[in-house]
Amino acid sequence: NYYWNKTGNLSFVFTATDNTGLANCTLFFDYQFNKTNQSFIYNGGLSEINLTNISQGKHNWSINCSDFKSNTGNSTTRTVTVDSTNPSINLSGPPDAALIQVTQAYFNFSVTDNLDDNLTCNLSIDDSVSEGNNDLNVSNGTLRSQLVTGITDGLHSWNVTCWDHALNIAKSATRTFSSIVAPEIILVSPDNNHVNNSRNMTFYYNITDLSGIRNCSIIFDGILNKSNGTITNSNISNITLGNISEGVHNWSILCYDLTNTSNTSQTRTITIDVTKPSVILNFPDPESIMNQSSFSFNISATDNIDTSL
Repeated sequence: NYYWNKTGNLSFVFTATDNTGLANCTLFFDYQFNKTNQSFIYNGGLSEINLTNISQGKHNWSINCSDFKSNTGNSTTRTVTVDSTNPSINLSGPPDAALIQVTQAYFNFSVTDNLDDNLTCNLSIDDSVSEGNNDLNVSNGTLRSQLVTGITDGLHSWNVTCWDHALNIAKSATRTFSSIVAPEIILVSPDNNHVNNSRNMTFYYNITDLSGIRNCSIIFDGILNKSNGTITNSNISNITLGNISEGVHNWSILCYDLTNTSNTSQTRTITIDVTKPSVILNFPDPESIMNQSSFSFNISATDNIDTSL
């Protein structure tokens, strides 16, 4: 039941049983008398009636059999669909030659069919169908948005293949897209607002990119300062600066991947303070003799940078 076929030629196979023998069996097609088989009816075995040039569409069929005493029996009614028309696929997006700057994106398409309500589709990226993008159940004439993850840098192609229940297959046009994904930079240390009592500091960061890393540089107080070309992807790297002047400074990391795509990290601040505070004893005076058991000591402290000591 619910059989689909892409040709208009079908064999209707049935089993008829009678204790006295079978005189004939008739195929009713779309509730109309169609064809009678008198020569090749096997009592209790498989018999068939063939039809050719069946029109496209959904049809019903049943078998009526008579024995030699004019007793008749009717089978249940089944449906069969003849469909020889290929589906039609429309790609909605991304457009051809699109630029995608993320590692995942939605690919949108629709498929229409003359008879089938639900079709099966594969979404291919670079002529390959990955798990999750295969055997997609798509409703006839409905837009399907399929998320594809793990998109790497470079030029790619995509297309869609769909088929109906009669196995009529259609393949869409092939589109291209380019993926340029910027490196991901995470600052590790020093922490934001870190205070250091040395003029030398090492700045640590983690850099990740699908295509690989070309180089990274530290931007110090808004100026490109020093570069590092020996970097391991997805691992912590560092750049060291020496003889940093006292005061508050800002820093960030700029990196380029192998496609020459760049990204800049967040900006952090550090403070270099190598000068000791100055302390003045105000009261009591040196070698003072106090004639009371409790009194207050008065001091003052100053610092070149810090407002609170």
